[in-house]
Amino acid sequence: AYNKAVPLEILEALASDDDVNVRLALAEEFELPPYILQKLCDDQNPYVRDRAEATLEGLLFESQLKNEGFVQQS
Repeated sequence: AYNKAVPLEILEALASDDDVNVRLALAEEFELPPYILQKLCDDQNPYVRDRAEATLEGLLFESQLKNEGFVQQS
């Protein structure tokens, strides 16, 4: 999830991994494509679902700030 060079096919497969810790790590990743985060919002584990939903909400909030003209400063 943290490696930007990982092909989408691998990330999609990891979103269905048997290990809840793998899915939870994915759900925390802001760089993950939104459709994979959306899939994790339907996960059987409530912690994975909640984390994926929070990550998507954070992405939406950042998008709204950007649309309002707020930019990140170093």
